[in-house]
Amino acid sequence: MKKALLAFCALIISTPALAGTAGYGPPINVLVAEWGMMLFNLPNNRSGAPACATQATRFAIPSNTDAGKSMISSVLTAQARGKQVYVNGAGNCNVWSDSETVDYVQVEN
Repeated sequence: MKKALLAFCALIISTPALAGTAGYGPPINVLVAEWGMMLFNLPNNRSGAPACATQATRFAIPSNTDAGKSMISSVLTAQARGKQVYVNGAGNCNVWSDSETVDYVQVEN
């Protein structure tokens, strides 16, 4: 029973609900706008994206938060250096109505 409870807790903690992922790819079609966000695409489709994310390869990052500014900097740096990024979606389209909001960005070494 104790092992089953531990396994259940690990599953709940490690599984983001309804978040989409895009895997690795170079950021393309980067748009940074004055109205408080950045849009960019990755070259591959993903599974598990929320229904609101009708742009299958596009993600959105807010530019009005410290976390958003850090992620934007990471994406732009990766693009400038020809690096690939791994993007995990937040499971919502709070920044731009047809693009999944980014939860985190990981830049490939």
